[in-house]
Amino acid sequence: MRFKCVCKSWLSLIEDDSYFIYLHLIRSRLRPCFTLAIPRELVKWCSPGECDHIRLQKADIVIADLSETGRMIAGEPPMLVNVRQTVLLNYDEVSKPVNGLVCFTSTTRPYFGVRIYNLSTRELSPWIRTTFPKKKKRHVNYLPTYHFGFDPATKEHKVICIWDYKQNDSAWYHGCLVMTVGANTWRTIDGVPQHYLERPAVYANGSVHWIAYDLFHGHIRKLLIVAFHVGSEKFTTIVVPKFITDQFGKDFHPVTHLLEVNDHVALSHVLPRGNITKIWIPDDTTNWREVTLELPFQWNENRWVEFHGIAGTDQLFLETYNDRTDMKHLSLYSYNWKSKAFTKVETGVLYSSIPNLTALPEYEKKDEFLCETFIESLLRVPNK
Repeated sequence: MRFKCVCKSWLSLIEDDSYFIYLHLIRSRLRPCFTLAIPRELVKWCSPGECDHIRLQKADIVIADLSETGRMIAGEPPMLVNVRQTVLLNYDEVSKPVNGLVCFTSTTRPYFGVRIYNLSTRELSPWIRTTFPKKKKRHVNYLPTYHFGFDPATKEHKVICIWDYKQNDSAWYHGCLVMTVGANTWRTIDGVPQHYLERPAVYANGSVHWIAYDLFHGHIRKLLIVAFHVGSEKFTTIVVPKFITDQFGKDFHPVTHLLEVNDHVALSHVLPRGNITKIWIPDDTTNWREVTLELPFQWNENRWVEFHGIAGTDQLFLETYNDRTDMKHLSLYSYNWKSKAFTKVETGVLYSSIPNLTALPEYEKKDEFLCETFIESLLRVPNK
């Protein structure tokens, strides 16, 4: 970023030369980073006739280099280095990073919208309002969810908005809006699978994926993976094979998650009362590779466990808390799913760089944090 200030030709190269920008993106995959969003201010209110709602007003965004490959070759544990804070940002929710960009959302009536942020260059778009289609005889549930994806063919980011509406038959249906970042206009997408979509979504290899449940009278009949292909803007559905779901027992939630493994979407499940996790990686819709992990701790109902894939690599990142509501007990592990080796990540420099970490509000919740790996990017963020 300092090179941009040297001369106009360097500035043009870094900001406008597509070959340089995408070469940088490819090289960045060899040097993963880490980000953490820490809430600083919450506002709570109650609207007439509605339940209390908590909106996250401000949060510190902390990013760090994840020094891993060289240290592990030398027999040393990976660590977080060069920790730096970015500006305080206002948001309700934040997406997982996709090629260096994240999508901050506001779901507070009537200010629905998104804001795109580059974690590396600190470019930040203005709020882009969501425009829902208006049709007669339709009741809209204004509690949308937003998801973030990337089209490798066109090198464009897109925001997917899933919202609910009710027809005359009193049944609820999913609607879908899509916006290409830069064009900033919303389009209605048809063919949305009418299943319950579990959050958060996971982006992998040009598609956004959700765990979905095929419900019948409130009971789960099938476990599904719903995928939205960012380029074609079409939905597809994958049925999780029975030999996988038979290992889950009666309850899939909350220990079943999606993650990215080497540019593939994968399914993880923590087996109850133990330290065994299984990950299934589909080669296609019929062949699933099963990987068994032995966690370096015992899992219980109070512990939060979540895996994060490092794009294009065999490495996974394990985020865990002794208390799922308290990020001050965060522990990080690096895991190579081929060699099956766990290594604890040194996080001392992270905590020492965050002011007033022990003074976080008591009503904080784990769901309001973003703890994720990402790769740096020079992709531009529209400023209009």
